[in-house]
Amino acid sequence: MSSLLEMTAGDAAVNRLLQLAHGVVELVNDKGGAAKRLADLAAATSAAEAKLAEARAAAKAADEKIAEHDRWIKTDLAEHSDKLLRERQAMEHEQASLKRCVGR
Repeated sequence: MSSLLEMTAGDAAVNRLLQLAHGVVELVNDKGGAAKRLADLAAATSAAEAKLAEARAAAKAADEKIAEHDRWIKTDLAEHSDKLLRERQAMEHEQASLKRCVGR
């Protein structure tokens, strides 16, 4: 035999339904508060969307800066490589000239 203080699963379900019904009644009766909460939520959503757009713009700017830096490095490397090749060709030319002079 169960005592009056024990709660069955059915009692718990009924209590939960009563709590939910009470919450719905409060929400219906508090139209101004609900509207304010919705307006606050809309403002927060708008602010979050603005922050996301700002973050995307910052990421795009960073990507462009990285790409620019990569182009600069490639250009600088190519120019340095060309310079080294010219210097090597000049040294080979001098070496060949020296061999011709000494070989005479």
